[in-house]
Amino acid sequence: MAGFSPCRTRASSARISRSSHGGLWPNGLDVLGDLGVRERVCRLGNTSADYRLRTASGRVDTTIEFPNVGPEPGFVVVHRADLHEALLETVPEQRVQFGTTVEAIRERADTVDVELSTGETRDYDLVVGADGVGSAVRRLCFDSEFLDPVDTGVWSFWTEATAPFPEEITSLSGPATEAILVEIDGRGLVNVATKLESEDEPAPTADRLRTVLEELGWVLPATLDRRTGPLFADHVREVTMDRWIRDRIALIGDAAHAVHPISGMGAALAFEDARTLADRVDRSSTVPGALEGYFRDREADVRSVQRDTAVMEPFLLADSRALRLLRDGVLSATPLVEWALRRRIRALTPNEA
Repeated sequence: MAGFSPCRTRASSARISRSSHGGLWPNGLDVLGDLGVRERVCRLGNTSADYRLRTASGRVDTTIEFPNVGPEPGFVVVHRADLHEALLETVPEQRVQFGTTVEAIRERADTVDVELSTGETRDYDLVVGADGVGSAVRRLCFDSEFLDPVDTGVWSFWTEATAPFPEEITSLSGPATEAILVEIDGRGLVNVATKLESEDEPAPTADRLRTVLEELGWVLPATLDRRTGPLFADHVREVTMDRWIRDRIALIGDAAHAVHPISGMGAALAFEDARTLADRVDRSSTVPGALEGYFRDREADVRSVQRDTAVMEPFLLADSRALRLLRDGVLSATPLVEWALRRRIRALTPNEA
């Protein structure tokens, strides 16, 4: 369908300030390359090939290596605000309408009516919901929220990156908890995930975080003492749908299939969704045909990540002593993690999968 003219609504023009990172694998970096921003994102992020694994018990402290993909890094960690800004600069300013939210969506035979918070109603051939785990498009257009609370709380914050903050990207595992520490542009970013008593437990608090970090030990309590910005806290929520398309409406990324952040695959999945959808729209003669092709192309990859994450989450956030001993034994005595990382990078490298 030639000649389509996209328009994007965004609630705010302000820079995203939450202390959160995104991990980009070769498939996500390949999409950024198509958009001409891969080199910039790599400069803004952490491309260290060293990945340090520690456990709170002290039984494991080892460093493995992310293999490069040719001359390119095999994995990049970047602050979400930097990533968003790099992407936004590829979109003509007149295509983005700031300060606007979607209030209602009504499908007609050949168009979709979208009512905006400005009071204006516009007609579109296609509506794409790229509005995250709490998607308004999903809520307005599908039969259910498809939003599944998970018994995991997460915190994220900036801290000073001077010693003893680690130079390598570091994962520290403890009882039912994992912390990721990464230096980005001279600042330290700490992300913590821990199992809650139940999915109905109140929002994670700063006091609970303090307790979790003291249980992890090592440098973690000091990172909170040296915090340099606001503390972000939330519950993990997943989205599982049989189909994330209907007629002239499509969902992409977390709006369609949010997975547990411990997978590290959310950003890459969203980028591949966007590229696949754009390609199908460009090559198809009808919108419904384009959306069917997009869904068929993406379903197998999404289901694979969902299955892998379901296996990975109880292993990394092990809450029983027996499972923690098994996890620590696997990490310390076998090359399984390094093998799995290399396998994932090969599988996610275009032309090698």
